[in-house]
Amino acid sequence: MSLKKNDIIKLNINSISSEGSGVGKTEEGITVFVPDSAIGDQLDVRIVKVQKTYAFGKVEKIITPSPDRITPTCFVGNKCGGC
Repeated sequence: MSLKKNDIIKLNINSISSEGSGVGKTEEGITVFVPDSAIGDQLDVRIVKVQKTYAFGKVEKIITPSPDRITPTCFVGNKCGGC
């Protein structure tokens, strides 16, 4: 299966990029960068951009949240990224 824009895939987040996005790998070994995710998250991810060896996605649904995931105390924390 080749990865295409708007595909929804299941992904486990295993690390964090230097820009702060969660990083996971597809079954085919393609690296996917997912903003607003945490190490340990199990997610449904919508692919938004595909390159030759990596892709970018966005969280469509959190299947199992990471034990390290926290809810921001500020009501605009999800929009601005936090203090």
